[in-house]
Amino acid sequence: MKDLCKCLFLTVAIGIFNQGLDAQRVLQRCDVTTNWRSSNTLSIDRGDLKEGSGSLAFTGEGTDWFKKVFSQTNVGVDTNGFLSFWLYVSELSAFNGGGQVELGSGGAPDIDEYNWPLSTLGLSNGWNHVKLALNEAGVLGSPSLDAINYFRLYQPLSAPVTAKIDLIRFTSSEIPELATELLDIKEVDKTTLDGKLMFGYQGWFGAIGDGSGLNRFNHWGPLETGSGKPDELAVDMWFDDREFDPDELYETGYRYPVVEMPGPFHPLIRKRCFAI
Repeated sequence: MKDLCKCLFLTVAIGIFNQGLDAQRVLQRCDVTTNWRSSNTLSIDRGDLKEGSGSLAFTGEGTDWFKKVFSQTNVGVDTNGFLSFWLYVSELSAFNGGGQVELGSGGAPDIDEYNWPLSTLGLSNGWNHVKLALNEAGVLGSPSLDAINYFRLYQPLSAPVTAKIDLIRFTSSEIPELATELLDIKEVDKTTLDGKLMFGYQGWFGAIGDGSGLNRFNHWGPLETGSGKPDELAVDMWFDDREFDPDELYETGYRYPVVEMPGPFHPLIRKRCFAI
């Protein structure tokens, strides 16, 4: 029965994972303000959103709208792909000068980046589904799509506006939507287990030098040695760490061979998992 459940878990998880990858690779869901920066006070709008549990929002007249430095991300597309997100603007007439969308691998503005002027996006008041072709972007330096770690959207203003952003993702085509919206997260009925597929999580992993006190590769293979050597590894599933922040990750040196994603892990990830 244990093996059957494990097989079912893997089949369901891999099926959902593959179906999702056909459509998109999410960079930021914009459901929390953690590590986002702005010239304005950011909040989460739980009532007006396009995906997940909220949209990142502000009301103000500061120039830097939304910016974030995050862990290096292999975005899963080449320069024929698209950067896509939802952007809400209450009053375009308050724009005062040029603004840009910036995406880079240098961890800061104007370093190894792609950029697009906001004036070319055809925005209107309200929600806009922005789709930016990477091969039509301005380029500074040598941005790497295998190591994207910076996003910024800025626009000078002459008066306060309300702006919101949601679901920043990469797609291989301009119109990647699936017939069924996989990312439509409904409110959970916590009073019953009926109609639910339950998954577990073990927060017992560790790595040599991660500061956890174990100082071994705990639960990456045989518990007796914890050596982490390739011939002793036992990894059932490779988790998706792209939305974790740098202080939640620890570089193990392991690599996922198919898409060459980095495989860092840190005990602090437990904080996020148990806070969900």
